[in-house]
Amino acid sequence: MYIAILGRQPELGFAELQRIYKDKATRISKEACLLDVDNVNIDRLGGTVKLAKLFLGTDRSNWHQASETIKNTLIEEFKNQDKKITLGISSYDLKLNSKDVNKLGLAIKKGLKRHNTSIRIVPNQDLPYLSSATSFHNKLDRGDNKIELIIVKDQNKIIVGKLEGVQNISAYAMRDQKRPKRDAFVGMLPPKLAQIMINLALGDQEPKDKLLLDPFCGTGVLLQEALLMGLKVYGTDLSQKMIDYTKINLDWITDKKHLDSSIFLEQGDAMTHKWQTTPNLIATETYLGQPFSAIPSKAKLDEVRKNCDHIVSSFLSNLKDQISKDTTICLGVPAWRNHKDSFTRLNTVFKLEKLGYKKVLDKTLIYARKDQIVARDILVLRLQ
Repeated sequence: MYIAILGRQPELGFAELQRIYKDKATRISKEACLLDVDNVNIDRLGGTVKLAKLFLGTDRSNWHQASETIKNTLIEEFKNQDKKITLGISSYDLKLNSKDVNKLGLAIKKGLKRHNTSIRIVPNQDLPYLSSATSFHNKLDRGDNKIELIIVKDQNKIIVGKLEGVQNISAYAMRDQKRPKRDAFVGMLPPKLAQIMINLALGDQEPKDKLLLDPFCGTGVLLQEALLMGLKVYGTDLSQKMIDYTKINLDWITDKKHLDSSIFLEQGDAMTHKWQTTPNLIATETYLGQPFSAIPSKAKLDEVRKNCDHIVSSFLSNLKDQISKDTTICLGVPAWRNHKDSFTRLNTVFKLEKLGYKKVLDKTLIYARKDQIVARDILVLRLQ
């Protein structure tokens, strides 16, 4: 059993886990869920920032009593440890503050010192949990003498896991910022979101021998992440420049990671293009419209929205007769923050049945940052 700590977009993170693990993924709080599985590879997951193996159920809902149980368990386990221990503690959704968590760490340290066990506590600064960057840089997922406790509440009891995986922020930064070709004008899809979208389309299928199509491939971020997952990739874009950029970027990641890759790229307008083979899955971010630094006027938004609606609906109409009913599509389309601090969505989102599609996930999944007007509305579809 694993505890998965969800990232900044928890609804998307949980949807990703549901698609991969089905009913073995159970949401227990806003930030955490349980995975009733034997093995999990966090490097495949874009929406999970930490992964811990469950090792202690306290049968307590009271923090004072639970913390005593946790302290005594840790002291008993590590009292004969020869190597110096590095310990971090993270609590989620328990209404604790950093002082509460640091107090537990100091109590464990005091208890172990009585047994002459050397220990360093990684302090919590302003929050009751360590950032994934802190966990990663302190190598707290390495086990043995480097440990992070993940403490969450499951119904009426507090449970504890030991960190086994944390998102590799250095690897994400490399794949995002070090690619030889980037283009801010076409938008920069975060690799984490690309992973989520691929997993939403792939579900519980094995990636081996599956072909992913991205009909709006841009500079190839989705195709890059698909290659790293072991998928074959097929990318098209309206712009030959983007196809050239994608080729350079995919050659770069293939060489850097020594991948045995199957890649096919060609220029084509997604609204009219005839693809040369039927993909097993589709993951793509369509045209998001022009960027905005402030909420646009109704007239301006109506103009941009109409154009995006035309592109997305035309693409879906063109695609319909070229795929099978088993093909799952994960589509990122634009949504715009409004003055009510909600989002204006495309009209196409509400007319999918008329276009011949049905939702695989009947929930609203918005990927948005607080400082951005244009968000991504994530749809998971199949043919009716």
